[in-house]
Amino acid sequence: MKFSKIISITLIIIMLLYIVLSSFEGLGNISYAGQNISIEEAERMAPGITSLVNNLRNAHPNYNFQFYNTGIDWNEAILREYQGHGASPKNLFNTSNSYSGMWYCPVCGTKNYDNGSLCCASMDALRYMMDPRNSITENSVFQFKSLEAPDVTYEDVVRVIAGTFLDHEECARAVVEASQKYNINGYYLVAKMLTEHGKNGSTLSNGVQVNGVTYYNFFNIGAYGNGVQAIITNGANYAASKGWNSKAASIIGGAEFAKSSYVGKGQNTCYYQKFNVVNTESGLFSHQYAQNILAAENEGSKLRANYIINGQVTGNHTFIIPLYSNMPQTAQARPSTATQNRISYETAVVTANGGLKVRSRQDINSAHIGSIPQNTGVKVLIRAASQNNGYYWDLVIADSSGLCGYVARNYIRKTGEGSNAGSSSPTEYVPSNPTPTPNPSNPTNPKPSTPTEVNETTLRIVNESLQVSANMTLADLKVKYPNAVVKDGNDKLGTCSKVTIDGKDYDVMKKGDVNGDGDVNILDTVAILNHIKETNKITNVAKLEAAKIKCEGSITVTDVVALLNYIKETTADLKIK
Repeated sequence: MKFSKIISITLIIIMLLYIVLSSFEGLGNISYAGQNISIEEAERMAPGITSLVNNLRNAHPNYNFQFYNTGIDWNEAILREYQGHGASPKNLFNTSNSYSGMWYCPVCGTKNYDNGSLCCASMDALRYMMDPRNSITENSVFQFKSLEAPDVTYEDVVRVIAGTFLDHEECARAVVEASQKYNINGYYLVAKMLTEHGKNGSTLSNGVQVNGVTYYNFFNIGAYGNGVQAIITNGANYAASKGWNSKAASIIGGAEFAKSSYVGKGQNTCYYQKFNVVNTESGLFSHQYAQNILAAENEGSKLRANYIINGQVTGNHTFIIPLYSNMPQTAQARPSTATQNRISYETAVVTANGGLKVRSRQDINSAHIGSIPQNTGVKVLIRAASQNNGYYWDLVIADSSGLCGYVARNYIRKTGEGSNAGSSSPTEYVPSNPTPTPNPSNPTNPKPSTPTEVNETTLRIVNESLQVSANMTLADLKVKYPNAVVKDGNDKLGTCSKVTIDGKDYDVMKKGDVNGDGDVNILDTVAILNHIKETNKITNVAKLEAAKIKCEGSITVTDVVALLNYIKETTADLKIK
């Protein structure tokens, strides 16, 4: 009887807590409810889009257009793509006479990334490339084509690969087999390989020896790093780990990766693979195939060219057009190459104990997109002119990670001024009310930043999964793996983030981080309770494992209690087993 009363009281407390916390759902894992819409609704969201679509329909009556409201705010989408400055920017471009001036990010300037010839793209460049109205044209619309259908024959493929590094019977047959096996557009597979390696191929498509065996990586999967040699080494090691010791194996294996990781998860157009605004399971804005800001346009152009070669460009094609909330009345003009992109900023340092949360908008209820550690330097790009919910929300970029977003001014302290133009004259930094207020950087008090011992209960690698305890940080991970890197330009380990170790990618499972924001706090209890009540079931495998606080078979209220004990600091850590 006594035990039953304890259980009943516990359940009542948990349910009361759930009811109280329901009003705070906006503090953490923000939900973006996307949906298909009519062309009339699309016109209201993006004025002028109807005439662009009608122009193509008049020229190609068999073209079919679908319109998708992503549910994402336009300015937030641009900000979420404008990340990784100084470390690994999400969007890069090859500099040339056509891509210079305002294409350069004013923070990174002409700093080279990746293979040494790519530079960080500006917000103007992002606004231009991400606005679909700039691409609903004859030459660019195929970046929106649905990629879910096998629509090539062997003869079709032979014609489109003629004169390229793919011009082999083995490659042609592998493309057809992969297209049919994975229900994926064969021309898209060819376009992606040519985008990755060029017409004549490159080192990874020609084959690289690893331990005496030649491996091929036709899709450049896992090929990244600063410098050509790092890219080749990582790409070759990935191919070796998959056993791609023939051209056919690489093509079929790469196609399976593209289908299971992208096309099959909603990223079923070239646009969605470059700008992930649909795949919430893998993480919006973080599960993107390439850093090249022109990747979608380039692959779409090659896709269209393949249809032209076989006389099929006027056939039945379905295009999926993404829309955003609060889009501008007119599309962003192409960035000028004649004007230097200049910026003035103030320098500051984070003073918040335990670090400062970064938001996607000037609102405490907007998405948390990362955190900046205490005492870290930041560049203040834009200072808020007015308060929202009691705070001035300033736009900053962290010096260490390149994380860009809005922070409460109460928790940064100005240290100076700067500019990329040689001089600056920013207006006076206006302090906010210094009266102590609840820290919007974190819904709960953070755990002490003491090092976490690395052992089998705090760190484990299982196949392609990196499992860590709640307290584990990137710094702790580097004790065992010094070259570990978080791929999304953020130094925070979080469930569903990707970490690279020795050239191999791993999906992170952080115990207790159920919503995948990198922190373990009260918001994760809300996610578990939503799952238990079946109001918002957790389907992602890593998040399900993160929710099993007790490391048992099913998720129950005992996991909620265990998580609350950790949050209250009565439990030191949440171990992985």
